[in-house]
Amino acid sequence: MQGHEGEILAVTAMPGGEFLSSSLDQTISLWRGDEGKLRCSLPGVQEPANFVEYLEATNEIVIASTSNRITVSLNNSCFTATTSVIFCLFMPMEMI
Repeated sequence: MQGHEGEILAVTAMPGGEFLSSSLDQTISLWRGDEGKLRCSLPGVQEPANFVEYLEATNEIVIASTSNRITVSLNNSCFTATTSVIFCLFMPMEMI
């Protein structure tokens, strides 16, 4: 297995010394931190994600894409759970 083929956009820590990374190559990958080896990649990613965060309380991964989509995925042994888009949001800063 190899790493990302595009620029890294976001990195977040996971329990057990693992971490998630997202890239311009439209992949989100789970890595073993102690070995620096790719464990698996999230299937079905169709756009770059500029934010990825692990929520330990709910065991979920939150992903925000460059097209203003927010997706929640269950962290279930290398992303075997189906991801679902919960909403799309775009609000110009002038409106906030």
